[in-house]
Amino acid sequence: MKVEVGIETSGPATDERLATLKSAAACFTDNAASISVTDTAMPDRHSLVTRFTMRTVAQYKVVDDIARGFKMAIWDFDDYIDIWIAFPKSPPKPRKKPVVTEALDGVKRG
Repeated sequence: MKVEVGIETSGPATDERLATLKSAAACFTDNAASISVTDTAMPDRHSLVTRFTMRTVAQYKVVDDIARGFKMAIWDFDDYIDIWIAFPKSPPKPRKKPVVTEALDGVKRG
């Protein structure tokens, strides 16, 4: 399942901060290659968003662990404002259309 963890700070991202967030995500991911961190500058803050995948499990079972893990990782972000966690849904899988067959009597079934 996909996970996004956003850390709002008043200062910009540094290489050290990006490495810290990647390290925090590594504790939860099932695929280290899925980890990415982006920094989006806004007028009054920066949003550092960490994206990764993890094994599929009920969200309520892991959300507190993820929050705790990231909060421990950013303990020294002195300009920390807020944290948020999201579980984006994957696009739906295409469904196969039912096969319509015509019986010998000419009535469509299926």
